[in-house]
Amino acid sequence: MRKYSKNSKINTSDIDIAVCYHKPSMIFSSDALQPMQLDKELSDIDLPMRGDNTGDNISTRNRFYSEDTALYWLWKNSKANIKGCLHYRRLLDLTKSGENNYSVIMEDIKKPAEFIKKLGLTRQHIQTLMKDADILIRNKTDINEFFDGSIEEQFKAAHIPYHWDLAMDIVKNDFPEIYDVALEVAKGHTNYFHNAVIMKSELFDKMCQFCFHITEKLSTLIDETRLEFNDNWRYTARYLSFVFERMTGVYITYLVKQGHTIKEFPAVSIAPRENPELENVKNYDSNAYNLAKKDYKIIPAFNKKAVAIMMSTDDNYVPCCITMLQSIKEHADPRRQYDIVITTRNISNSNKAMLQKISTENISVRIHDISEYVKKFDTTKFNVNAHFTLDAYSRLFIPDLFEKYDKLLYLDVDMVAMKDVAELYDTDIGENWWGVVQDKFFVTICHSHTKNPMKKDLVDYIHNTLKMDCIADMFNSGVMIWNIKKCIKDKVLSKCLNKLSEITNPKFVDQCILNSVANGKNIYWLSPYWNVFWNVSMHWLDGYNSESYNTALHYTENPYILHFTGCIKPWNEPWRDNAELFWQYARKTPVYEKLISKIIFNVNLYMKNNEINAHLKPHSFYKKKIRKYKTLNAITLGAVRHFREKKHFYRVELAKL
Repeated sequence: MRKYSKNSKINTSDIDIAVCYHKPSMIFSSDALQPMQLDKELSDIDLPMRGDNTGDNISTRNRFYSEDTALYWLWKNSKANIKGCLHYRRLLDLTKSGENNYSVIMEDIKKPAEFIKKLGLTRQHIQTLMKDADILIRNKTDINEFFDGSIEEQFKAAHIPYHWDLAMDIVKNDFPEIYDVALEVAKGHTNYFHNAVIMKSELFDKMCQFCFHITEKLSTLIDETRLEFNDNWRYTARYLSFVFERMTGVYITYLVKQGHTIKEFPAVSIAPRENPELENVKNYDSNAYNLAKKDYKIIPAFNKKAVAIMMSTDDNYVPCCITMLQSIKEHADPRRQYDIVITTRNISNSNKAMLQKISTENISVRIHDISEYVKKFDTTKFNVNAHFTLDAYSRLFIPDLFEKYDKLLYLDVDMVAMKDVAELYDTDIGENWWGVVQDKFFVTICHSHTKNPMKKDLVDYIHNTLKMDCIADMFNSGVMIWNIKKCIKDKVLSKCLNKLSEITNPKFVDQCILNSVANGKNIYWLSPYWNVFWNVSMHWLDGYNSESYNTALHYTENPYILHFTGCIKPWNEPWRDNAELFWQYARKTPVYEKLISKIIFNVNLYMKNNEINAHLKPHSFYKKKIRKYKTLNAITLGAVRHFREKKHFYRVELAKL
């Protein structure tokens, strides 16, 4: 194979480095970089740049090849002396030769041309570098930093295992001179990844010839009609791209062993690859890239007419959150757009996937991890306990996190929507901070005639600790419309944090803080139907015949949003009044079986502890048990024999009394 001389003259007007795109985003171009739209033959998007569908191309196979369709196009069509491939979110920093690090640029890139120049991705700088090198490439990755095993083992763990064996057989049979190098790479733990490379054209073309020979021959051995390639999951469909990427590393290693010179450079990511905000940017806005750790502003998924919603959850409450999302989805107006952001702190990937599957064409569900964000606050001020975690305070951060929004609807996850929440969101709350619903729980306890030990302490707490003038001004923070602009103007977040320092042990976490800061002012009272407490008998202690009780009971007959307040929950005790309104949505979600199994476990545990003394119980005990197992039997559609047997057992025992 011919080697390039160190002093060979380069035609610097003939550099063709494709920057690959598949969606609208910031355009990087220079006298050396040329943007290219991938999958252009089949895409509904038409970006203002050349496509991979002209000349000799494999544009229609982009779903299998990813950015490799750009490599193919350059191989077959470009006559440049220097060829290369980069990605619109992953570039090379050609000013830092030899540095082995992967940097993430989190700055607001308002001038792409200057940014490209800063990275040395210009004709003049590339010309200078390639006087002393044949290949400019991203530095080698040591997979042992995140995987304990070899390159082969990592491929087989992450992808379809036998694809690797087939690819290696092709190398052995068709490129025996390279096979030993391929084995060495396979058994090692370092390789060149991401196809971020700039090469002299003869070497580039030979690399493509090698890699595409392997992948195209491999594709003849694979049934591409199989479900895993056609289930709209792009990761699995890109099976040829994953093989191609490893074989690129094999061939680069082979060239180095042949004596070709190589210079390695760190990769530069324009933003975290997993960041959900970038995936929803419809047109480039420089603010969309303002993702520095000091700034966690959330980018709107749609325009300002969309219904913006925030919820917060942890792993324990994901089943409730999914059920709430299901209820929102069922009542959503197909003509409206719903921008739902769920703030979390390190929930599992499987739970993230379940939550995001609720998304549709007009409903965007995004997960926003605020673990790093909250570290900038003194978290020792946040009172947490067995019932309330740090996530319970997430509402306080809304003005800061959602600075780019005008208004926002906050919803707790322990509720279901019985009406389109867009109607609630459209409520004009004027120049108030929040639109809220009065918390009848506090009002009824504090004004109850019954002898309740909580009453005196609660009245004292509201007046003297929260320093509220009127108990009736207490609102429930589970449903809140936020006037973001007004809250920012009035520095509501600072007021809340200062109040948190003052009230060191709030009984009801951030709800106490919000109420104390407002003290009945700057609030708009929403219709009570938008935040209805689910089980009146558990909250109203001033007598079942009181006007307050009867009014609350009336709301439960036709709630717009039903709130499962209190320590007793319908997913634990489904025989409670109105619990069926939770289950009618829960049974349509992927967490239904998990909820049922949890109930069965709890019931069995309870029975083991109590059944031995069951014969000593009064009539009410047996009647309650009969109702419980009748409800459980209905929820499981009669599929659990245990519930039928228990219901019969308690009926027999009741008859004996």
